[in-house]
Amino acid sequence: MGLAIGDALASPRVGRSPHTALRVLGRRRLRYRMWPRCGLYSDDTQFALMAGQAILQSRSTSEQFHKYFRRRLRWYVLSLPPGLSISTFFAGLKCWLSWTGLKAGRWSAGNSPTTRSMLLGVVLHNTGHRYQVWARDSAGITHTHALVGDAAAVLATAGQIAAVTSGGRLNKEAALETLIKAAKEEKLREALKELKPFLIRRSTPRKVARHFKWSHGINKHIMPTTVMAIYCFLRFPASFERAVKSALLLAGNNDALVATVGGLVGAHVGVEKLPHYLHDQLGDWPHSRTWIERLATRLSDWPHGVDDLLMAPGLPSYPVAQLLRNLTRWPLVIAHRVRLLLRA
Repeated sequence: MGLAIGDALASPRVGRSPHTALRVLGRRRLRYRMWPRCGLYSDDTQFALMAGQAILQSRSTSEQFHKYFRRRLRWYVLSLPPGLSISTFFAGLKCWLSWTGLKAGRWSAGNSPTTRSMLLGVVLHNTGHRYQVWARDSAGITHTHALVGDAAAVLATAGQIAAVTSGGRLNKEAALETLIKAAKEEKLREALKELKPFLIRRSTPRKVARHFKWSHGINKHIMPTTVMAIYCFLRFPASFERAVKSALLLAGNNDALVATVGGLVGAHVGVEKLPHYLHDQLGDWPHSRTWIERLATRLSDWPHGVDDLLMAPGLPSYPVAQLLRNLTRWPLVIAHRVRLLLRA
């Protein structure tokens, strides 16, 4: 639920500069902007929902999980969702040709796998290292760059930490050490190590972004998305609003960052601690707030027993309604972009 809320807050703010983000947000309370008092999420949430559905159908095996996720992805890209990256679109088309032996995914370092990787860690926590394997393989369905697979494992580990410490106190330094150990790529591991002094000094995420020369906004590359999502989560693990606002202030073309931060903090504090006004106003369709809550209930403490291992149906997906949702969303997205350009 925290993931969907963060995504809905960030989607209308994509493309803003840090200066504009600071001027618009400031000390104001967070609110949805695509449509008044109605949170509308993007493809980043939908990828996580598809992953959740695939987990339910997986019979607790990674092979079945990837089979059902690919099946959902290939239909999803045909529904023409706004904001879908080119790499993910072509990766979805390649899923239609999997019977030919065509290798899945495209060589790209984009950040599309971030939200579903985090979700895998939350759902599969306390299962040893299986969540890292599932996350790496899941990322490879759309993005084959080694850095993406490594970042997926790190974010899954962060999701596992958030779930295990849910409702309790988080040891930030110990959590960061665990995440550093989970990183195998030297570039990502060194970047995570550089977060230590900032975390000790309780520096703002904007200061960390300046250190990495990302002060002009966070792009859709997996590296800044992962590093800043980890820092925003560890800096404000007990405050959903502060963590999400700090991610929003980083600005740029990156709603996946805010969605991931919202998911991590939401998993740690629990749905009861999410801002009630944002929770109640989440109003997308056909996968509404009620539908997402039903999915979250099914995924909590999964698998529940023999039924989930032998016969594991997902929730109704409403594919025709999903297509209609995406087609009607395009005019709204275009109108919002035009409004932002006129205000600039």
